[in-house]
Amino acid sequence: MKNITFCLIFLMFSCSVGSVAQNKREMNLKPGQISLSLIQNSDFLNSVLNTSQREKDTVLAASSKILRDQIHSVTDKKHKDYVPDDFKDVIPIIDFMLAIDSLNGHAIYFKGEVYRLLNVEDRFLEFFKMYIKIEDSIGPQLKDVTNPRLCYDTARGYCEHRTAWIYQLLANYYYKKGTTETDLKRRNDLLNAARIYIQKVRIHFPNGFNSSSVTLSTIELENNLH
Repeated sequence: MKNITFCLIFLMFSCSVGSVAQNKREMNLKPGQISLSLIQNSDFLNSVLNTSQREKDTVLAASSKILRDQIHSVTDKKHKDYVPDDFKDVIPIIDFMLAIDSLNGHAIYFKGEVYRLLNVEDRFLEFFKMYIKIEDSIGPQLKDVTNPRLCYDTARGYCEHRTAWIYQLLANYYYKKGTTETDLKRRNDLLNAARIYIQKVRIHFPNGFNSSSVTLSTIELENNLH
């Protein structure tokens, strides 16, 4: 039944399942046609990889909204003690997006978030810093998107608000690590890192962030680090 449904969907796109066209083609995809089940189908991924960049961008932007909603469906119900199985429907979307665009900001950010929620410190730092490194290299070419919801209309997923939020999370992380560190040199290094990151928040999002269950507010961090 699943295969029949998939074939019907692909007939709508004027492409055939199980074959990969030799030339780039237009699938005439609409954002509303993309779903979690479609993303999880390897044949759909192969077809997207063979489309034009315009089609890929449509798929990536639509997938970012599905990814956002999927991860919120986890965090809205559960607020701590996450396990990998909680994200069984999140990781395939991330992998799908990275297969289309290995530098995709949506996917890299949310992969970092998953590791942060799982308390895998080295991996969440790795992906957050990867996002920052890529954003720094392509920043001048990007539109300044300060409304977080509008970020999901972009294919690449690098936005001022998101960049500021990542800096906020990093500043909060290094501040908390620093305040519990007993070695003086290590403590200073951690707090200096936090100072650098919190300064970056104001550059990308001057208003800063309020306190939440995830982080102290921007102004609290600034005052404490001062």
